[in-house]
Amino acid sequence: MWKFSLSVAIVLSGCSLSHFREAVIDFQVMEVDTPSKTWRVKPGSVYDGDTFRAIADVTGEEIKIRMSCIDAPEMQQVGGVESRDYLRRMLPNNQEVILMISNQDRYGRSVAEVYVPVPNSQEEIAVNGEMVKAGHAHFYERYKSSCPDNADMYDYWEKAAIASKVGVWSNGNVERPWDRRKKQ
Repeated sequence: MWKFSLSVAIVLSGCSLSHFREAVIDFQVMEVDTPSKTWRVKPGSVYDGDTFRAIADVTGEEIKIRMSCIDAPEMQQVGGVESRDYLRRMLPNNQEVILMISNQDRYGRSVAEVYVPVPNSQEEIAVNGEMVKAGHAHFYERYKSSCPDNADMYDYWEKAAIASKVGVWSNGNVERPWDRRKKQ
């Protein structure tokens, strides 16, 4: 996150210097949601439907990403391979990605919302949301604090995917990934 300090002067016509000094306003913009680096998907690093590695263009720094607010089926679960393959199509090798990192998980992975720039446009594709919309990931309500601006949208898209019976929802007997992990 970038931090800025900015002073703004407001000039009122006919003000004396002493009145002008009183009209100076100082304020700070503490955190601006602007990614500080350009990242690319590390070739061959999409492990499953919610985890991959990214490399910073300039520094070569490498981090492991756990996509926030979603949970994809485990590889051994129904839909696990399909989920991974869908994410691989969305994030091909060396794809530029925008990472909005919220925190680190207990395994040291950076938890992030992931966006892919649309060529020749100012728009981005919200990858986390697309995974949920397509039925290849579940909205992970337990961790919705890591995506407060989009949690309601992910919840809505999951309900739409369930109603449309797409992805993992095409099978009537869906086991949530976190329930499967509890059993193991």
